[in-house]
Amino acid sequence: MENLGLKTKLIADASPRHIRRLLSQQVASVTLATESNSCREISSKLLSDKSHRQMACASSIANAWNSDSDNDLCSASDELTYNTIFDAKIMSQGVESGHEDSVKDCYTVFKRELVSWATKHEISHVALADLLQMLQKLPNLSTLIPKDPRTLLKTPRSTEIRVVPPGTYFHFGLKQGILNTIEKDSMVHEFFEIKLKIGIDGLPLSSSSSSQLWPILGCVYPTSHVFLIGAYHGYSKPTEANDFLREFVDEIIVLINSGLTYEGKQLHISIYCIVCDAPAKSFITKTKGHAGYFGCSKCEQEGQYRERRMCFPEVNSKKRTDDSVFA
Repeated sequence: MENLGLKTKLIADASPRHIRRLLSQQVASVTLATESNSCREISSKLLSDKSHRQMACASSIANAWNSDSDNDLCSASDELTYNTIFDAKIMSQGVESGHEDSVKDCYTVFKRELVSWATKHEISHVALADLLQMLQKLPNLSTLIPKDPRTLLKTPRSTEIRVVPPGTYFHFGLKQGILNTIEKDSMVHEFFEIKLKIGIDGLPLSSSSSSQLWPILGCVYPTSHVFLIGAYHGYSKPTEANDFLREFVDEIIVLINSGLTYEGKQLHISIYCIVCDAPAKSFITKTKGHAGYFGCSKCEQEGQYRERRMCFPEVNSKKRTDDSVFA
């Protein structure tokens, strides 16, 4: 009684905001205790025979879907409530359909969404490992969800980094980028020809050093999903453009000649365009820069240096051809 009187006095002296906070804490503690008991009941029933598992799943679904108002009262227990309901829901779907494969499919979707969430928000491996340990305690997740974040994220054990003087280069893969785009965008499923937009450029990584990155980016036209094909890092741009582009060129030649097979459908691959700024364009084409006297890539006229700028005043000059460029 003394404790009750003390609490009554504290509430009487508290501000409305403090009262709401106290009520929220009480609701959270009651909800968490209820969910804990519910989890133990579900776990014990799931370990019994098949009929008991069906009753436990059906009961969990009915209680969870009828308790929306409780979830609105306390946001502190949303995550625990969601995990408990999710496990009961996918188990009930599998029981109702009579197929264990449907349950595994639900867990596969859950794992894929979990990987996407961890990657999007840059969750550390330490935090993700703690989350996986908590998920391991939920019914039927211990055998379907890995304990180690490296297993969940499929972190490669080793990478093949190639030396491209004066830096290093890693090739992520053009084919894999196309397949990822097809899986993400349903519109691409209707395509019989994949048109690629390729972007190449250099960018500085630090204002205090010459560290720079030269990525090779890809995009399936007309979608907006950009993927990384390869990346070079060094303290100056690659010395040799052919060495920098070698793996990309080798892969695109194979894809253009042989195409790509996806779900039994043969897809034709072509390059729609290559996007570069003026310095990157002159670098990969091995031509004069835009500030050179013969820097125009369209005609053969010699530029004129006026007011500290290179100008090309003629409009009817002789057009460049492949023979004139490679002569």
